[in-house]
Amino acid sequence: MPRNIVPMAFSLVNQPFNDKDWQYEIKWDGFRTVAYCFGDQVDLFSKNHKSFNKKFSAIKHELERMKLNAVLDGEVVMLDQDGSPNFSNIISAERTGLLVFYVFDLLWYKGRNVLELPLYQRRNILKSIIAKSETVRFSDHVNEKGIELFDMVQEHRVEGIVAKHKQSIYSPGYRTNQWLKIKTGQQVKAVIAGYLLDKDKNAFSSLIIGRKIDDSYKYIGLVAAGVGQQTLKKVLESKTTNKPIFSPVPNVNRSSPFRNPIKNPQIVWLKPELKCEVQYLELDRFGIMRHPTFKRLVDT
Repeated sequence: MPRNIVPMAFSLVNQPFNDKDWQYEIKWDGFRTVAYCFGDQVDLFSKNHKSFNKKFSAIKHELERMKLNAVLDGEVVMLDQDGSPNFSNIISAERTGLLVFYVFDLLWYKGRNVLELPLYQRRNILKSIIAKSETVRFSDHVNEKGIELFDMVQEHRVEGIVAKHKQSIYSPGYRTNQWLKIKTGQQVKAVIAGYLLDKDKNAFSSLIIGRKIDDSYKYIGLVAAGVGQQTLKKVLESKTTNKPIFSPVPNVNRSSPFRNPIKNPQIVWLKPELKCEVQYLELDRFGIMRHPTFKRLVDT
């Protein structure tokens, strides 16, 4: 049995689509998890191969009870009383809700590497071996009707959908055009207040985003996804300032469930001249965007 598989990644696209050669699933809002099951010996790992055995012990115990001989890929989520995934609950100390492992792929089964099998065959096997359980569930899909599924999850404020070609093989650690993610969300017009650099890598990390409220600015988060080279060129050419527009100055390099802080950051503050549109799923309890994606620069 392999022990260190890096999960296959998704490419981000803007619009849902219908295609008979594709299947569509809910994009679960939780922690990507790979489960290594060898009878009653089970280990859970994050996509960065950090142990989830303690964090999700209820999932581990349920998989031990199932006595599978398989490597599973899926997402651990916390469902609220309406049955919707709630990320705020899963990272909360209280953890109110039902913890569920939605399994959507099979990577190894009974001594056989099945990565090269087409997706539809892997999932047929997977569905046959996942016993009925409250806490470990097969993540179902719909065929062809991606637009209809997207409209439904958007109405229920779910993070989005994923689209997978039925013939796709599993490519550990790779981001391909065979697995796509399409996010729902809200849009906000905001200002680019600065940017964050990783000095160790000598590379751009994230834009620092603020929103004007009355006569002051509120920090609403960092965004890296969707920032293209043309946008980055304009940002790097913008006028800098020693005085940030926020008061008090936020800790933009803080640790969160979505990112690790940069060890050697450089923060560059800008004059509030560049405006943009950012799409996000929702604001957390601190007013910070969750799952933000840069859309475009705007004139006003």
